[in-house]
Amino acid sequence: MSNTKIDVSEVDALVRIRLFEALTVANIRYKTLVERLHDIVFRYDDEWCIIFLNQAWETILGYASTESINKHFMDFVDPEDKPSMVDYIDANDTTYKELRLSHSDGRAIWFELSIEPDDEGNGGVGLLHNIDHHKNIESALRITRDLAIEAMEEKSNFVANMSHEICTPLNGISGGLQLLQTTDMTEEQREYVEIGLKSSKQLQNIANNILEHSKAEAGQLTLEAHELALASMVENALLIATPAQHNLQVISSISDDIPQIIIGDPTKINHVLLNLLSNAFKFTEEGSITLKIGMDADAHQINIIVKDTGIGIPADRQETIFDSFTQVDASITRKYGGAGLGLAITKRLVKLMGGQIFLASKEGLGSQFTVKIPLAQKASQA
Repeated sequence: MSNTKIDVSEVDALVRIRLFEALTVANIRYKTLVERLHDIVFRYDDEWCIIFLNQAWETILGYASTESINKHFMDFVDPEDKPSMVDYIDANDTTYKELRLSHSDGRAIWFELSIEPDDEGNGGVGLLHNIDHHKNIESALRITRDLAIEAMEEKSNFVANMSHEICTPLNGISGGLQLLQTTDMTEEQREYVEIGLKSSKQLQNIANNILEHSKAEAGQLTLEAHELALASMVENALLIATPAQHNLQVISSISDDIPQIIIGDPTKINHVLLNLLSNAFKFTEEGSITLKIGMDADAHQINIIVKDTGIGIPADRQETIFDSFTQVDASITRKYGGAGLGLAITKRLVKLMGGQIFLASKEGLGSQFTVKIPLAQKASQA
């Protein structure tokens, strides 16, 4: 058995040498990694003076590291962001912060800053991630959005003015025809006047559809609450929507439990009735048009049902029939006319009133639209 004596001091020295070599290698690898990072890494002392910078500082901001060391971090912060940065430093906040640093050429570059303070309070380590590209995209998107909103408002104002200009002469035409009705005319002349009067009112409804569509796009649709007589409104809507020449059976009924006076927006409800009835008459050449007005059992909601025996809507098109400028196919527009706004506006108006609209249809067998509109308040039976 060997009695070799181990020199502890030699072993200790050897361990120290090996540890030093390992630390040197680790330090070199750490520095290499830090220098190759695309983000800026810096160290700062307890006064927020810079004591270390990696190569990304010079690459991104254009300042030589030798010129920046020992300068205060605030010297590089964009003037507009300095107040918030002072608060950030004072609070020793470790959450992410967005700020701008000044490039050597005077440009302001956006960064996301995160810091890790030393436990002893002697400064810390900071990381600056360049987000300037993303910020520029956000700015461009905001500008684009603002321009789009401005264009929408201009279009809305233009459509509103044009609608007013169209409705003014239409009102004159309607008024003139109504005056003509009071004069002595032959039966044939009276029939012609009726056709002209209905056509002018239908044209006015189209102009109103365009105006409401423009208002809806601009978010300018508003809701009013007034007393209204639903029965007379239905009668008037049928009078306007029913063509002068037709071979259809027109059936209308109002449930006895509907109050004579209800609370609602008369303009919006009338518009919904006209659009649904006009749509039914437009696409029905034979058979019948049925309008039913009922009340839910709780008496807080009116139900409007418009049913026709027209061309119907294919199942694959029923999801988009309420979209603006949508027709079943291109030939529909050529044969029946219309811009495809009526149902889109109807859905928006119903939604504005807190209601719902449902469609049941089979191609070649007709369609049924059901509208449920809650009443603003209970109205007593007169």
